Amino acid sequence: MTDEIRTKGSNLLSTVAALATVRNAELRDAVVRDVPGQGGEELRHKSIIAAGWYPIAWQRDLLKTIVDHTNDATIIRELGRISTRATVPSIQRVFMKLISPHTLIKQGGRLFSSYFERASISVENVDKQVERITWKDCFGFDKNCWRDQLGSTEELVVLSGAKVLRTKIVSGGENGDAAMVLDLAWR
Repeated sequence: MTDEIRTKGSNLLSTVAALATVRNAELRDAVVRDVPGQGGEELRHKSIIAAGWYPIAWQRDLLKTIVDHTNDATIIRELGRISTRATVPSIQRVFMKLISPHTLIKQGGRLFSSYFERASISVENVDKQVERITWKDCFGFDKNCWRDQLGSTEELVVLSGAKVLRTKIVSGGENGDAAMVLDLAWR
């Protein structure tokens, strides 16, 4: 079995912060209180460093705890959107509207590996305003991690000033899948 990847602490921290934005501080506090294992301990002690590398299992545990508390798996996609928006400074958002969604997604793909160790994304334009995005080597991802990626990718399109028309998972994106292929149409 291939070793699971690691994620940057900023992913964990931005998810927790987004939870208070999307719902409320009480839910955020309850989730942090109940995240199991060492990742939960580190969250509770506020010892996660944004630039540090942490096991992807910590992200899985955090996302699962959120779903367990809300009984709503769709919240993960929403948190991915909010986390992405929150990590992009306002001045950069202005410039992003000058870039095509294809270029912005492609640049986002290049940044992906700086947030997920040893994982990668490739982007291919398959039709007018349709991108095929392929995530690879995401060992340790589960369905919630993939939902988070969907929300983040959709938000990149929105930040470019376009609208997401549809997304279709072509392959992968399930529990235990280390890859996902997504077709994303925009205008």
